[in-house]
Amino acid sequence: TRDTLDKALKESTQSFSVKAKELSEMESQYNMEKRRLEDELCAFRKANKILNEKLKKEEEKRANREEKEKQANRKKEEELKRKKEEEKVRNNVQPRNNTQWWGTSSTVFTPITCTESICGLMVKAGKCCYHYGLDINKFNVLAIVNDDKSLYLYSETNKKEEKLCTCQSDICCVAWNQGGALLAIGGYHDNNTSNAIQVWDIPNRKIIKRLKIKDNDQDCRSLHWNEDTITAGTDDYIYQWNINDEENDQDTQRNKALLPRKTIRNEHNSW
Repeated sequence: TRDTLDKALKESTQSFSVKAKELSEMESQYNMEKRRLEDELCAFRKANKILNEKLKKEEEKRANREEKEKQANRKKEEELKRKKEEEKVRNNVQPRNNTQWWGTSSTVFTPITCTESICGLMVKAGKCCYHYGLDINKFNVLAIVNDDKSLYLYSETNKKEEKLCTCQSDICCVAWNQGGALLAIGGYHDNNTSNAIQVWDIPNRKIIKRLKIKDNDQDCRSLHWNEDTITAGTDDYIYQWNINDEENDQDTQRNKALLPRKTIRNEHNSW
């Protein structure tokens, strides 16, 4: 019986050793497979990270391209709109038929053939004795003083002239704004309507602002635009207005008028 037990124990020990060896080999294979899978997972994560970064960059590039395209389209639309508006202004500032409610005015301008290549247009006009009694806008529309008190428009484009207005006092100066649609008219001060410099909306043929000079003895000798700012020079002062300001005064005929933002004394009067 003892021999039988010893034999069985020996066989069991041998069997256990074999099983332990097999288990050790399986554990080794498991660890190797685990490391392989972990390496593959790590490589996959790295590749996925690189792919995500590339995808993010591509999305950013695509978004930038789309934004640039949108900006370009907006710019084209704005440019097209600007050109249409400018073309509308160009057409509306052109002189119209020379007929007013009081009748047809006489023709005062005569185009003269240019004899010098430097000249683009010569026009024979009536009386205009002031240095700044003429100005031309970006659409080649001339604003010219005739007979001291009347203002005419003349265009080389349609060969028409139009009497815009007649002032009660002599006109000394006229000035177009940079956009070519607004025209400022200044002149002698006679305690009447010339107390205000007139700003005309030429496409709509109406006065949109009157710029008041408070000093009764100051005549407007020159005008200059800088965007929405108008500067006027008189014998003794320089005045500045912004035409976007609300009227804050009246002229002597009770019309709304705008007082200047700034007044500077001319210490070097050479008049």
